[in-house]
Amino acid sequence: MPKKVLVIDDDPLVGGTVLLILKRQGYTVHAVLSGPEALEKVCEEDYDLIISDIRMPGMSGIQAIEAIQQVCRDRARSCGFMFITGYAEENSPEKTIRLGVSDILMKPLDAQEFLQTVEKNIASQKTI
Repeated sequence: MPKKVLVIDDDPLVGGTVLLILKRQGYTVHAVLSGPEALEKVCEEDYDLIISDIRMPGMSGIQAIEAIQQVCRDRARSCGFMFITGYAEENSPEKTIRLGVSDILMKPLDAQEFLQTVEKNIASQKTI
């Protein structure tokens, strides 16, 4: 069964590009434009990996991942997380480490590095 990935990015061009790259590799992918939309999706279905932009209007990617991690804990579900960003706030690395998210890739993405990071994050997830 293909692994499921959720992409959260307020830029539809970036989200669509990431979606296409992942679909070409055989992943089942959904893309949303905001944190609240992502929360709705994770309440509807389980994902193996969630990839989020950091800076988004309203709910930041960091806030979205915090909320999604709570949903995963409540559902006893393991999920990987990684960030992509064009520019991050000064304290973003500290916040991402606190969340347990070690991978932050800078835009524009290098497709090969991106796919390797996706595969690493999915492979590191435990099946519950």
